[in-house]
Amino acid sequence: MVEQAVRRVVEQLVANAPEGWTKALLVSRAGPGGTRVSGGYDVTGASARSSRVPNPYKELMALAEALREIRGWQHVTVEIVCRPSGHYELVATTDAITSLRGLSGGFQAVSDADYWLPQPGSLQEEATAAPAGDPELAAARFREYMQRRAAILGGPEQLPPPASPAAIEEAERRLGVTLPDDLRALYLIANGDGIAYRHRYLLGRV
Repeated sequence: MVEQAVRRVVEQLVANAPEGWTKALLVSRAGPGGTRVSGGYDVTGASARSSRVPNPYKELMALAEALREIRGWQHVTVEIVCRPSGHYELVATTDAITSLRGLSGGFQAVSDADYWLPQPGSLQEEATAAPAGDPELAAARFREYMQRRAAILGGPEQLPPPASPAAIEEAERRLGVTLPDDLRALYLIANGDGIAYRHRYLLGRV
Protein backbone atom coordinates (compact mmCIF):
# COMPACT_ATOMS: atom_id res chain seq x y z
CA MET A 1 0.00 0.00 0.00
CA VAL A 2 2.81 2.43 0.91
CA GLU A 3 4.74 1.58 -2.25
CA GLN A 4 1.70 2.25 -4.44
CA ALA A 5 0.98 5.54 -2.66
CA VAL A 6 4.53 6.88 -2.91
CA ARG A 7 4.74 5.79 -6.54
CA ARG A 8 1.79 8.08 -7.34
CA VAL A 9 3.61 10.99 -5.65
CA VAL A 10 6.73 10.26 -7.70
CA GLU A 11 4.67 10.19 -10.90
CA GLN A 12 3.47 13.72 -10.10
CA LEU A 13 7.03 14.89 -9.47
CA VAL A 14 8.20 13.47 -12.79
CA ALA A 15 5.19 14.83 -14.71
CA ASN A 16 5.75 18.38 -13.40
CA ALA A 17 9.55 18.41 -13.67
CA PRO A 18 11.31 21.17 -15.69
CA GLU A 19 13.50 20.39 -18.68
CA GLY A 20 17.01 19.28 -17.79
CA TRP A 21 16.22 18.21 -14.24
CA THR A 22 18.47 15.65 -12.57
CA LYS A 23 16.88 15.21 -9.14
CA ALA A 24 13.78 16.26 -7.23
CA LEU A 25 13.40 16.66 -3.47
CA LEU A 26 9.98 16.84 -1.84
CA VAL A 27 9.55 17.26 1.90
CA SER A 28 6.01 17.20 3.25
CA ARG A 29 4.16 17.05 6.53
CA ALA A 30 0.79 15.39 6.00
CA GLY A 31 -2.01 14.55 8.38
CA PRO A 32 -5.63 15.29 9.26
CA GLY A 33 -5.04 19.05 8.86
CA GLY A 34 -3.71 18.85 5.29
CA THR A 35 -0.23 19.01 3.77
CA ARG A 36 2.74 21.37 3.68
CA VAL A 37 5.31 20.93 0.94
CA SER A 38 8.81 22.25 0.34
CA GLY A 39 11.69 21.24 -1.92
CA GLY A 40 12.65 21.70 -5.54
CA TYR A 41 14.32 20.32 -8.64
CA ASP A 42 18.05 20.19 -9.39
CA VAL A 43 18.45 21.34 -12.99
CA THR A 44 21.52 20.90 -15.21
CA GLY A 45 23.50 24.14 -15.39
CA ALA A 46 21.63 25.81 -12.53
CA SER A 47 23.71 26.98 -9.61
CA ALA A 48 20.96 26.31 -7.10
CA ARG A 49 17.82 24.22 -6.78
CA SER A 50 15.14 25.79 -8.97
CA SER A 51 11.47 25.26 -9.77
CA ARG A 52 9.34 24.41 -6.77
CA VAL A 53 7.94 20.93 -6.56
CA PRO A 54 4.16 20.51 -6.88
CA ASN A 55 1.89 19.74 -3.94
CA PRO A 56 0.13 16.51 -4.98
CA TYR A 57 -2.39 16.85 -2.16
CA LYS A 58 -4.50 13.77 -2.79
CA GLU A 59 -1.47 11.53 -3.35
CA LEU A 60 0.31 12.78 -0.22
CA MET A 61 -2.80 12.31 1.92
CA ALA A 62 -3.16 8.77 0.59
CA LEU A 63 0.50 8.14 1.52
CA ALA A 64 -0.13 9.52 5.01
CA GLU A 65 -3.16 7.26 5.35
CA ALA A 66 -1.14 4.21 4.27
CA LEU A 67 1.55 5.00 6.85
CA ARG A 68 -1.10 5.61 9.50
CA GLU A 69 -2.61 2.18 8.82
CA ILE A 70 0.78 0.52 9.27
CA ARG A 71 2.40 2.67 11.97
CA GLY A 72 -0.52 4.37 13.71
CA TRP A 73 0.98 7.80 12.98
CA GLN A 74 -1.47 10.72 12.93
CA HIS A 75 0.99 13.18 11.37
CA VAL A 76 3.68 12.05 8.97
CA THR A 77 6.75 13.83 7.64
CA VAL A 78 8.02 12.34 4.38
CA GLU A 79 11.13 13.12 2.37
CA ILE A 80 11.13 11.82 -1.19
CA VAL A 81 14.08 12.05 -3.55
CA CYS A 82 13.49 10.92 -7.12
CA ARG A 83 15.32 11.00 -10.45
CA PRO A 84 14.21 11.10 -14.10
CA SER A 85 14.54 7.32 -14.29
CA GLY A 86 11.73 7.01 -11.74
CA HIS A 87 14.06 5.67 -9.06
CA TYR A 88 13.13 7.14 -5.69
CA GLU A 89 14.09 7.08 -2.03
CA LEU A 90 11.56 7.56 0.77
CA VAL A 91 12.18 8.48 4.41
CA ALA A 92 9.08 8.72 6.62
CA THR A 93 8.95 9.79 10.26
CA THR A 94 6.37 10.99 12.74
CA ASP A 95 6.69 14.11 14.84
CA ALA A 96 8.81 13.75 17.96
CA ILE A 97 8.56 17.42 18.95
CA THR A 98 5.21 19.18 19.26
CA SER A 99 4.37 22.74 20.20
CA LEU A 100 2.38 23.04 23.43
CA ARG A 101 0.71 26.34 22.57
CA GLY A 102 -2.63 26.46 24.31
CA LEU A 103 -1.46 24.20 27.13
CA SER A 104 1.51 25.36 29.19
CA GLY A 105 3.62 26.78 26.37
CA GLY A 106 6.96 25.57 25.01
CA PHE A 107 7.59 22.27 23.28
CA GLN A 108 7.33 18.60 24.19
CA ALA A 109 9.75 15.98 22.87
CA VAL A 110 8.58 12.35 22.80
CA SER A 111 10.94 9.40 22.52
CA ASP A 112 8.33 6.74 23.34
CA ALA A 113 6.39 5.96 20.14
CA ASP A 114 3.51 4.52 22.17
CA TYR A 115 2.96 7.76 24.08
CA TRP A 116 0.19 10.00 22.76
CA LEU A 117 0.61 13.75 23.06
CA PRO A 118 -2.24 15.62 24.79
CA GLN A 119 -5.04 16.23 22.31
CA PRO A 120 -7.11 19.42 22.11
CA GLY A 121 -9.80 19.25 24.77
CA SER A 122 -8.16 16.41 26.67
CA LEU A 123 -7.73 18.61 29.75
CA GLN A 124 -11.32 19.77 29.64
CA GLU A 125 -13.70 18.31 32.18
CA GLU A 126 -16.26 15.90 30.79
CA ALA A 127 -19.66 17.44 30.15
CA THR A 128 -22.60 16.22 32.22
CA ALA A 129 -25.44 17.64 30.11
CA ALA A 130 -27.49 15.11 28.14
CA PRO A 131 -27.27 15.31 24.33
CA ALA A 132 -30.05 17.54 23.02
CA GLY A 133 -29.47 17.54 19.24
CA ASP A 134 -32.07 16.27 16.78
CA PRO A 135 -30.44 13.74 14.40
CA GLU A 136 -32.89 14.39 11.56
CA LEU A 137 -32.41 18.14 11.85
CA ALA A 138 -28.61 17.73 11.99
CA ALA A 139 -28.63 15.59 8.83
CA ALA A 140 -30.93 18.03 7.02
CA ARG A 141 -28.77 21.03 7.91
CA PHE A 142 -25.62 19.21 6.88
CA ARG A 143 -27.08 18.42 3.45
CA GLU A 144 -28.33 21.99 3.09
CA TYR A 145 -24.86 23.29 3.96
CA MET A 146 -23.23 21.07 1.31
CA GLN A 147 -25.83 22.20 -1.26
CA ARG A 148 -25.02 25.85 -0.55
CA ARG A 149 -21.29 25.12 -0.87
CA ALA A 150 -21.96 23.46 -4.22
CA ALA A 151 -23.88 26.52 -5.42
CA ILE A 152 -21.02 28.82 -4.41
CA LEU A 153 -18.24 26.60 -5.75
CA GLY A 154 -20.06 25.71 -8.97
CA GLY A 155 -20.51 21.99 -8.36
CA PRO A 156 -20.94 19.31 -5.71
CA GLU A 157 -17.98 18.00 -3.72
CA GLN A 158 -17.27 14.32 -3.22
CA LEU A 159 -17.66 13.14 0.36
CA PRO A 160 -16.13 10.02 1.87
CA PRO A 161 -18.44 7.01 2.25
CA PRO A 162 -20.52 6.90 5.45
CA ALA A 163 -19.21 5.20 8.57
CA SER A 164 -20.76 1.84 9.24
CA PRO A 165 -22.67 1.30 12.51
CA ALA A 166 -19.97 -1.21 13.46
CA ALA A 167 -17.22 1.40 12.93
CA ILE A 168 -19.12 3.92 15.06
CA GLU A 169 -19.58 1.36 17.84
CA GLU A 170 -15.87 0.53 17.70
CA ALA A 171 -15.02 4.25 17.98
CA GLU A 172 -17.34 4.56 20.98
CA ARG A 173 -15.69 1.57 22.60
CA ARG A 174 -12.24 3.07 21.95
CA LEU A 175 -13.26 6.48 23.32
CA GLY A 176 -15.26 5.13 26.22
CA VAL A 177 -18.25 7.36 25.41
CA THR A 178 -21.46 7.13 23.41
CA LEU A 179 -21.73 9.56 20.51
CA PRO A 180 -24.74 11.91 20.57
CA ASP A 181 -27.48 10.87 18.16
CA ASP A 182 -27.07 14.02 16.05
CA LEU A 183 -23.33 13.45 15.62
CA ARG A 184 -23.92 9.77 14.82
CA ALA A 185 -26.38 10.88 12.11
CA LEU A 186 -23.63 12.96 10.47
CA TYR A 187 -21.18 10.04 10.45
CA LEU A 188 -23.86 7.96 8.76
CA ILE A 189 -23.68 10.51 5.91
CA ALA A 190 -19.88 10.86 5.65
CA ASN A 191 -17.03 9.41 7.68
CA GLY A 192 -15.04 12.61 8.13
CA ASP A 193 -12.84 14.08 5.44
CA GLY A 194 -9.26 15.06 4.74
CA ILE A 195 -7.72 11.63 4.01
CA ALA A 196 -7.59 11.07 0.25
CA TYR A 197 -10.31 13.74 -0.01
CA ARG A 198 -10.09 17.52 -0.13
CA HIS A 199 -10.13 18.67 3.48
CA ARG A 200 -13.18 20.79 4.34
CA TYR A 201 -12.82 20.57 8.13
CA LEU A 202 -16.28 19.04 8.51
CA LEU A 203 -15.73 15.98 10.72
CA GLY A 204 -12.86 13.94 12.04
CA ARG A 205 -12.85 10.28 11.06
CA VAL A 206 -14.19 7.65 13.47
